[in-house]
Amino acid sequence: MANGNLDRLVRARVVPSPEALSDAERGVIDGLSEEEVSTLVGIRRKLSEAVGGGDSPAASLGDEDPDLDLKSNIVI
Repeated sequence: MANGNLDRLVRARVVPSPEALSDAERGVIDGLSEEEVSTLVGIRRKLSEAVGGGDSPAASLGDEDPDLDLKSNIVI
């Protein structure tokens, strides 16, 4: 099953699901340091906060069309 890094990234919605990843992508995630995982989680949190409220131009996107809301995505 998933390792600690992958579990954290899935819970933080950085990675949509473990099944969405190739073996090569899982290998990269397995090798991430604690600092790298924390950075990815922090970036995701900040992006979600920007979309969810405040003065961000993207804040209202989800109100008009749920499909425009911030989606989980990862590029390796």
